[in-house]
Amino acid sequence: MYYFALVFPFIVSLLPKLTKKQKFYLATVPLFIIVIFRVGVGTDYFSYEYLYNLQNVTTFGKMLDHQSNIELGFRIFIFIFKSIGLPFQFFIGFFGAVTLAFFVKWIDETTDSSLVSLILFIGMFFFVWNLSAIRQGLVMAVASYYFFNPQKNLSKKQSILLVAALALFHISVLFYLPIIFLARNVKWNKKTLIIVLGISFVFAFIPWQRVLAHLPFIPGSKKIMGYIDAKTQVLNFAGIVRIAFATVILYHYDKITDSVFKKFMVDSTLLGFAVYFCLKFSELIAGRTTIYTFILCIVVFKYILDHYFLKDSKVLNGLIYTGLACFTGLFLYKDINAYMHQSNYRGPNKLLRFNTIFNRPSYDDYDNRFAYLTVRRNCNDERDELLDSQAALPSSSKYQENLSYYAMWDHESELYGILGTDRTWIVEPTFKRKPTVYGSLVAFTPNDDLKQAFKSTEYLDLSGKEVTEEHIQEALSKDSLERQEITTQALDVKSYDVEKLPESIVNMFPYKDEIISAKYVEFNKPYAYKILDLEYIDYHFFIYVDESFEPIVPVLSNDFYRIAPDGVITVDTYCRQRLYNKDGSLLWQY
Repeated sequence: MYYFALVFPFIVSLLPKLTKKQKFYLATVPLFIIVIFRVGVGTDYFSYEYLYNLQNVTTFGKMLDHQSNIELGFRIFIFIFKSIGLPFQFFIGFFGAVTLAFFVKWIDETTDSSLVSLILFIGMFFFVWNLSAIRQGLVMAVASYYFFNPQKNLSKKQSILLVAALALFHISVLFYLPIIFLARNVKWNKKTLIIVLGISFVFAFIPWQRVLAHLPFIPGSKKIMGYIDAKTQVLNFAGIVRIAFATVILYHYDKITDSVFKKFMVDSTLLGFAVYFCLKFSELIAGRTTIYTFILCIVVFKYILDHYFLKDSKVLNGLIYTGLACFTGLFLYKDINAYMHQSNYRGPNKLLRFNTIFNRPSYDDYDNRFAYLTVRRNCNDERDELLDSQAALPSSSKYQENLSYYAMWDHESELYGILGTDRTWIVEPTFKRKPTVYGSLVAFTPNDDLKQAFKSTEYLDLSGKEVTEEHIQEALSKDSLERQEITTQALDVKSYDVEKLPESIVNMFPYKDEIISAKYVEFNKPYAYKILDLEYIDYHFFIYVDESFEPIVPVLSNDFYRIAPDGVITVDTYCRQRLYNKDGSLLWQY
């Protein structure tokens, strides 16, 4: 499907009776099908799915505090999608479609619906920047549309505001400011650009690792060395492609800069190449920052090819299209192979299949830590099984003093009932509003519209005792005292040696070496327990353990809560909350 998407514009170009614009938009149909329906495709697909499932969206405030290492704009979109109950597939499809729409509209308005530019985009940028790096891809698409579009003319204030907004999705957008400023305010010509490119090329050969090793007194030198590649490869595939592109563009410079906008596009592209070689000491930084100007090549090369297409030669035009097909096909092949390697694909297929929501891939085919963490051993299937089992829980009107009772939301009836810790309903789901349980006393609002409007509270005693004002005050005071004792316990965070973690905990993680640190907090109310905070990869998971650090509940939680006075433990999984009894048995799945 991916190679078909590249070939399809060539086929569309041969169709009669269609206008240029109709052919252009028809050629984008396979691209939209891919971005909306694909599953598991894109180097970062699994990590984005993991982040989406992990994000706390209980309240907007908790969203702001959670995963603060991720840009705020991205988390806000996650908050919106998860708050209305949409799964990750809707989120990734929406992001991909919006990004692609901006790219397509930009190419249409900048190149007059050029299929050549669209083919270059599909071969060189679509797979990585539309299917994988979705945050930076969105930034690139929107910024390209507004900053490098002859139909748009943003003021300085508007440009800064746009950069500020896009920085909420990826901070590298700041790269646009110096490039646009230099391209617009400096009178560049072919000679000065050759000099700048020459200096940057020489700059790329400086062995910065060795230089900084002899300059330890420079502030931050050690930190900078952490970003420098052990060996700078100037003439790798990415470097050779940019050298070739710069050479071709400079050769045609005078012919393709016959308007102010074209000159701005060409100068920005060449300045981007210069910055790339200056940053060549770190291939990651160089590639990620200058991709914003590298994508301009799909427009600039259209200018160059137009110069040759004007010549009425079928042979020449045929050679150009053949070269275009070979080059973009090779580039796309490189990106697909890189994805299969970087995602640690271990499946039986040597060629990348078009996996969709209709033929979902097995996550077991990927030796990928995020794929493992996302699935968490079929979390949703397990949740469905637990919900089904809860639909058949027994009832008993007999109150038992050795049990605790909870107000639970029943998924099927959409009502609240009172459930004992033995998983037996003492009051079947009948309440529209959640009751409050104080030992054997239950405070509830009757299912009466008028009483609900005035929040009228009534009481019943599960043990059958008579409900008196004295009984109510005694129950409320006892509950308040117990909760106060729990909430006033000091939080004394202590470190724990990762090497001493028991196997029962270590085996919960697929990559034991990725457990970076362990800390814990001790509590003695309502009984002695600890909450263990494990930093795994870049994220924190919490486990409730006993005094010997063995799990009370053998489930990783995304958040932690003090154990309630009646001993019930709350665990946040990817698939909603679960409640456990103090003996580790499951009480309820939300």
